[in-house]
Amino acid sequence: MDEQLATADDFDLIIDEQQKEKSAIKFFSFTLATSIVFWLWAMLNTFIVDKGFDLGIVSFLTVIFSSSLFLGKCCSSHTLNFTTHLFVAINYGLGAVFGFQSANKRNFTVYCTICSMGWLLSAFKARKLLAKSSSS
Repeated sequence: MDEQLATADDFDLIIDEQQKEKSAIKFFSFTLATSIVFWLWAMLNTFIVDKGFDLGIVSFLTVIFSSSLFLGKCCSSHTLNFTTHLFVAINYGLGAVFGFQSANKRNFTVYCTICSMGWLLSAFKARKLLAKSSSS
């Protein structure tokens, strides 16, 4: 009887790990797609619209890199993914600070503040997902 329970518990652990893996794949696929869109936007702002250098070119590229490594099964470092998401959050935070200093940048300030908080949450979500999958 104990052997059957142990087998059932093992099966539950396998199912749980598969669900965690699927959640991580969905999350990093979403962050990869989002980062590509905003990286292209940063490129457009820098080279076509000529608004000056947009740090999003670098920060979003780091998320593209770390998400691609995870999805390609090359690396699942929660430190790398946390750091790259945090870099984007800091970049948006800098934009919010710049916006606060300009009287006519209220919409930009709100946008940067919301995005900074979103990417900060995303950084902790990435860390949590990868910590769970690497601890088992």
